[in-house]
Order: sequence, then C-alpha cells, then structure tokens
Amino acid sequence: MTTLTESLRRPRPVFYLVMAGLFALIAFAGFTRTYLLPTLTNRFSGPAILHVHAVLFFGWVILLAWQSGLVRQQRIEAHRAWGMVGISLATAMVYTAMVLLVSALDFSVGAATIERTRVLVVVPFSQILLFTAFVAAAVVAVSRPETHRRLMLLATANLLPAPTARLIGVVLGMRPNIGRPNIALVANENLAFTAGLISALAVDLLIVAAIVRDWRARGRPHSAYVVGGACMLAVQLLRKPFAYTPLWHTITDGLLALAR
Repeated sequence: MTTLTESLRRPRPVFYLVMAGLFALIAFAGFTRTYLLPTLTNRFSGPAILHVHAVLFFGWVILLAWQSGLVRQQRIEAHRAWGMVGISLATAMVYTAMVLLVSALDFSVGAATIERTRVLVVVPFSQILLFTAFVAAAVVAVSRPETHRRLMLLATANLLPAPTARLIGVVLGMRPNIGRPNIALVANENLAFTAGLISALAVDLLIVAAIVRDWRARGRPHSAYVVGGACMLAVQLLRKPFAYTPLWHTITDGLLALAR
C-alpha cells in the first residue's frame, strides 16, 4: 500500500488527462446529431432504457476525465473513493447494453430481420465483453497504477467506435438517423461491418499514440497496451467471420431466449 501511495503521489504527466478529455469530446460530439440534439428538441423516439444507457455512457467518459484530474492533482483518497462509483457505473452500463442487445434481437423476430440482426449484434456483444474484461482487469490491477490507468484507457477506447462512426458520417455528409435507432433495422450488413471496422481502426490510432508515448517515455510499450491492444485488434478483425459460425448462431439463440 505504501508503494502504491508513493507511486500515485509522484508528479503525473498530463497525457492521461488529455486523452480522457479527448475521449469525452469524441463521445459527446459523435452523438450530438443523432441523440443529444434530437432528445433536447423532442425528436428522439428511442426506448427509455436507451436514455438510461446514454446517461451511463456519458457519465463514464466524464468520470474518466474526473478521475484523471484527481490523479493529476494527487488527490489519491478521492480517486479511490470515486473508483467505487466507476465499478457501479460500469456494471450498470454492461446490464443496459445487454438489455438493448436482447431487445434488438427480439424486435428483429417481428420485423423478419432476425438472420441479419443476429450477425450484426456480434459488434456490440464483443464490445461489451471487451469492456467488461478491461475494467475487471483494471480493478484487479488497482495496486499497480501504471497498469491500471492503461487498462481503463483501453476500456474506454473500446466504447468509442460508435460515436466515431457518427463523426465520420458527418464528414461524409450522411444524413443522421434521429428516429428510433435499432440495429435490427440496418439494411446492409456488409456496409455496417465495414463502417464499424473503419471507425474501430480510427480509434486504434489513439492507442497507437499512447504506445508511441510509452516508447518515448519508457523505452518500450507497456504490456497492458501490447496485450490489450492486440486483443482489441483481434476482436475487430475476427468478429465478422465469427458472426457466421454455428457457435455464434447458438449464442444468439440463447440471448434471444432471454427475451421470452
């Protein structure tokens, strides 16, 4: 415990605070056209659980920036106390994400799009698993601050492809979907997978920047980035072929059964 406290109290570079701020900016900017503005102008018709999930998601990126600021200011006890809030918040995020995923599968049965939807939900499902794994690993590594902060950065980066895809849509001049967002209504699964992969790889560039920073500061990348980044990339590249396997068909049948 003494080693942990001394490690946390050393002067910290501003890098993680800047990254946390950038993550929050991406999250809010990405969902401004498709969620924030429509909600404020009463033009959004999504289910109530989606609003709960949005509050939790935005709360997570704000909390990451807050926690990074506390460490920067060497307010260690406050940082630890807020960490319990983070664990609760992450748990609620996973729960609401799974509810939305199961709801999409259930909706697709009535919409006659179940086969396409069961393929597409591999994307949010794999993100939920990665987020859970990174946060759990970060909690286990709480006594190793250098590992802990990198795992939290990876956990949050894993959430950013969705708002990043919407920002890319702004650049490309695509019309925003401000109605009832539902993965079960996506018409072109190949286009959806391609857009998802491009946005995920764009987010990966932020991880590359963190690795480069490590290389310059430490002489080598931290193992959390090497292992965690490799896992992220593997999931991003393999989720599409996996989505067409009998195993995934069985998994989605199990998820669909939860709605019955």
